[in-house]
Amino acid sequence: DPRIIKNPAVINTITYKELRELSYMGATVLHEDAIFPVRKEGIPINIKNTNAPEDPGTMIVESTSKKPEHIITGIAGKK
Repeated sequence: DPRIIKNPAVINTITYKELRELSYMGATVLHEDAIFPVRKEGIPINIKNTNAPEDPGTMIVESTSKKPEHIITGIAGKK
């Protein structure tokens, strides 16, 4: 959350599983009920920043074969 962390790292790609884990810990970008139908159909989601629509955003995908740059994808919690 950029309101809490100054200059957070951008997450280019995240899996549905990683997003679900973050949402259990407090991340509120998307509600699980909104994700379920598109995940079921295998449709990737592109989350964009409304304040910077030219930025590529974050792709939410079922799985990725890319080796992650970091072991930790994200940290979530309630302040």
